[in-house]
Amino acid sequence: MKMRIWTLLGFISVFIGFVSMVSAGELETGLNMQEQWGDVFGGKEAVFHVAVTSAKPATGTVSWQFSCEGHTIARGEKAVEASPTNRPAVEIKLAVPSVKDGVIMPASLTVEFAEQKAEKIPANLVKQLYIFPENPFADRSDWLKKLNIILFDPAGKTAELFTKNEIPFKQVNTIGALSDSKDSVLIVGESVSFKESRSLADILVKTAAAGIPVLCLAPSEGEIQMPGVEGSNQPFPLQIAFRQNNIIAELDKRLDDKGWAPDGSIVSNIMVLQSDRKGILLAVANTGAGWSWVDLRFPAGKGCLIMCGFKIVEKWNESPAPRFLLERILNDMTK
Repeated sequence: MKMRIWTLLGFISVFIGFVSMVSAGELETGLNMQEQWGDVFGGKEAVFHVAVTSAKPATGTVSWQFSCEGHTIARGEKAVEASPTNRPAVEIKLAVPSVKDGVIMPASLTVEFAEQKAEKIPANLVKQLYIFPENPFADRSDWLKKLNIILFDPAGKTAELFTKNEIPFKQVNTIGALSDSKDSVLIVGESVSFKESRSLADILVKTAAAGIPVLCLAPSEGEIQMPGVEGSNQPFPLQIAFRQNNIIAELDKRLDDKGWAPDGSIVSNIMVLQSDRKGILLAVANTGAGWSWVDLRFPAGKGCLIMCGFKIVEKWNESPAPRFLLERILNDMTK
């Protein structure tokens, strides 16, 4: 019996030693993808960078494979030398295939670093990619027209973008005209200032309370008197949701919520709660902790007011995520 126990203990020791060797081998070298995003345009070039890290000097080869629907589209490799003080970054350029309108195609980029010594366990990573067409509304043009978008855009950038991308809208230039938004979707263009347009905040809340979907894109400054709190004279909302970037993946899990090309930034400004003699305010801020998404829903019709801090207009041409996010937002707030 004792012999069996000692034999079993010996086997366990050898197994643990093997696992430790594997773990140590895996930890000696590593690969870090520098880009946080994986959404790419079909028919264009996408560039990624992978850094090789090593706890000690290591010479080997970085190989990569770009695959889609089980087929290898491209592959490549590069010899590198890494050390604790030298972390080479390998540039990977992908010629992304075109996709049809209405099709979002999953793909993957697999990267491996194998050292010259055969017994070393290769470091590897797999990055999930999604290939998007240019137009998020290509198969929804009739639906888009029926939204009857009314746009208030003092900065002019949103109107310019909508015109260029054939997004139908009616532009209004005075705050007073916003109250006549029946059977429409009201969008406030990116970078509006609630300080310069002082009565705008109240109009937006009252319009949403009347049953109209209202979307405010990345306001630049100012505040709104918070509905639904003591002392507020604003209409009472049915519910209020404070969210951060994870709302993007909830609207569509294929959309990047960790970073957008080319610099990784997604949020223009955030919303924070502040208090003063007027009561509780929902204020625009560009630093500190806050929410990039505030969603107020009202009982009447499809009434809602969404304060969206994401750089949808600013990053429109840099990544598919902003434009397809706009389509998802409009779909969600009008369904």
